[in-house]
Amino acid sequence: MRLARVAGTLALAVVAWARDTPIVHHTYFESSLNKLLYFKNPATLLGLDRTSGTVHRSSDYGAKWTAISDIPSGKASRLYAHPFEPKMAFVLTEDTEHWVTRNEGATWEQFSTPLAPTTSGERAISFHAHRTRWMLFTGERCTEETAGWWPFPRLVCHDEAFYTKDGFEQAVRDHKAGDRTGTAITALMDKSRAVA
Repeated sequence: MRLARVAGTLALAVVAWARDTPIVHHTYFESSLNKLLYFKNPATLLGLDRTSGTVHRSSDYGAKWTAISDIPSGKASRLYAHPFEPKMAFVLTEDTEHWVTRNEGATWEQFSTPLAPTTSGERAISFHAHRTRWMLFTGERCTEETAGWWPFPRLVCHDEAFYTKDGFEQAVRDHKAGDRTGTAITALMDKSRAVA
């Protein structure tokens, strides 16, 4: 009887050990993922492939991946998680058209900004810790300059900051209505004076 009890305990321990052993799945992409993003729910991941401009999603801990069909291939260049909204993430392009998810990447909404994201090395989106729908977007304005001693035109760029207090919801509504100007987010400076 005692031997049977010990054998039963050992069998349960082996089954429990086997269940806790990690299972490794191998997934091959055309090019490697440049960025992986976990949500608070660890089963859901996003992966950015900058080479193909594609975002992939897994909802089973990375066992299977699918390209996000809402975002055209070749467009995605940056992927940001909202640090204070556990289901929210952003995909930015090199242009003025971008995407936001509010449900861990299950669906995506497109929105526009007045300028393309900054390339100066700064983060293009900054987040407020307490007012989580307040965000700053930093875009880049470039002009061709021909003045001065240099005989060839040169591109001169500077960053401009914009803000939203609704998590880009109005920008999404404007985009759906056909407005691609990005006027739903407000400039922080207007003609060299603060407006906010």
